[in-house]
Amino acid sequence: MTDMHDVPDEETQLRQQAEGRTTDSHLPEQAMSPAESRKIFHELQVHQIELELQNEELRRMQAELAEARAHYFILYDLAPVGYCTLGEQGQILQANLRAASLLGMARSSLVNRHFTQFILNADQDIYYQYRKQIQESGAPQVCELRMLRHDSLPFWAHLTATATRDLGGIPIFRLVLSDISERKLANAELEKYQDHLESLVEERTLDLSIAKKAADAANLAKSAFLANMSHEIRTPMNAIIGMSHLLRRDDVTEEQRTRLDKIDSAGQHLLSIINDILDLSKIEAEQLHLESTDFELAGIFDSVVALIAEAAGNKGLAIAVDLGKLPGRLCGDPTRLRQALLNYAGNAVKFTDKGSITLRAGLLEDTGKDVLVRFEVSDTGVGVAPDKMARLFRDFEQADTSITRKYGGTGLGLAISLRLARLMGGDAGIVVPTAGGSTFWFTARLQKTTRQECPPEPAASTDAESLLRKNHLGQRILAVDDEPINLEVARMLLEEAGLVVDSADDGETALRMAGNTAYAAILMDMQMPVTDGLEATRRIRKLPGHKETPIIAITANAFAEDRAHCVEAGMNDFLIKPYDPETLFATLLHWLTRPSS
Repeated sequence: MTDMHDVPDEETQLRQQAEGRTTDSHLPEQAMSPAESRKIFHELQVHQIELELQNEELRRMQAELAEARAHYFILYDLAPVGYCTLGEQGQILQANLRAASLLGMARSSLVNRHFTQFILNADQDIYYQYRKQIQESGAPQVCELRMLRHDSLPFWAHLTATATRDLGGIPIFRLVLSDISERKLANAELEKYQDHLESLVEERTLDLSIAKKAADAANLAKSAFLANMSHEIRTPMNAIIGMSHLLRRDDVTEEQRTRLDKIDSAGQHLLSIINDILDLSKIEAEQLHLESTDFELAGIFDSVVALIAEAAGNKGLAIAVDLGKLPGRLCGDPTRLRQALLNYAGNAVKFTDKGSITLRAGLLEDTGKDVLVRFEVSDTGVGVAPDKMARLFRDFEQADTSITRKYGGTGLGLAISLRLARLMGGDAGIVVPTAGGSTFWFTARLQKTTRQECPPEPAASTDAESLLRKNHLGQRILAVDDEPINLEVARMLLEEAGLVVDSADDGETALRMAGNTAYAAILMDMQMPVTDGLEATRRIRKLPGHKETPIIAITANAFAEDRAHCVEAGMNDFLIKPYDPETLFATLLHWLTRPSS
């Protein structure tokens, strides 16, 4: 297509050429032939059509340009953010309607005003550094600062600007302006709320810390109270059980022996209640730690059966044991397994008047490294009503309070069995058969052992006493206790085993006596006047010849931390009052026959 600026010159030339040929008087009359005239006329028509097409294209382009400009101005003027063009000195050259609205002036009034007059004085330095950064970087820059409307109403503004040049090459700034006051207010409120929340959290944390300290103090007070009560109850019970044991050794009548047995049975029952309460307290305080030793599963069932055999026989109850297909040797805490199983078995005997009791163990899961074992005790007793089962396994509760009056009990056995099972990675529950009776169960995760043999059982108690009399006759023992009756019980038991006994009623006296005599062993109480057993032990260990002397704690303090304190003080072993005489003999025999270091 011929350029529009060239068309008029070419048309003029054609017209001039045609006119010259038709009007030139010097040319002969036949100078332009009809063919030439037609050719020129045709060329004029072609150029006229081209001109009309070009004019139409020009009119279309002008209409599109006008439409684009109108669209641009609509977008520019009605944009939701302010647009400003600033001169090199910062004067406003152009602004849209939103910018005029934000700055509180008519658009025409904004022209040539310096943009800085709308910046809050305190933020002028921010704007200065902002412009400097734009000039140096050449890239769009962003900042937030406080501005003032023409009516001095302040607002927070967000600026995005870039440096460029106009068509004449003069530096200008293109700036986008928006009001972020609401966002700033929301952020301030949020920060205020966060500060308040942090203060509230700190306050609650302090409250929780105070509450935790109060709870810890209460737990300490509870533990101290239980420890003290345990000590106060166990101390006289040691005398009761010890004296009844000594009396049974004398030449007594059958009636007297029966009465002594009843005294011993009552003492053992009271001791089991104290042990249950202490166990529950230890579990609640997370102070009960499980052992991990190898044991024979059959041995646990044998010992439980032996403990309930007499009471079951008195009622005519048959006892059955079913171990199923289980590894004979496992690793775990046999004492706690025996305790949980005995709780179930004891209840079965208590609540069954006729029929049978069955003790079972079955394999639920075998991972290769450990097994999950289900222990059950089934009976043909009174059973449990469905609406009463929810109360089972709660502390100090039985399914029916009237049962307590008939059968007795504290309601702690099931609660302790449940907690022990959970400590051993299992659970506990009850199944009530439709035929009557009940089945109590618990599960425990036990390690598999590769040992071929379990540790040998301790020597029989009668053997311990006889071996003491045979192999250690006449060896001198120091018994230290501030309770005269307990001291007398210990002296009489040890003398019957052929040992020579010296006694002391406080730690200071024991220290003085140990300094003068090389004792084969020392039985040391913990709580005593003048000097307690722990301090006495520490000082005895420093005496010549007593570095290796067996010192055995015999104390009514039954908590784990008490045992730890004894070991830390240098004691070798730990017996809890009231102790079985047989256990005392076995412990002494162990330490008197140990290899010298």
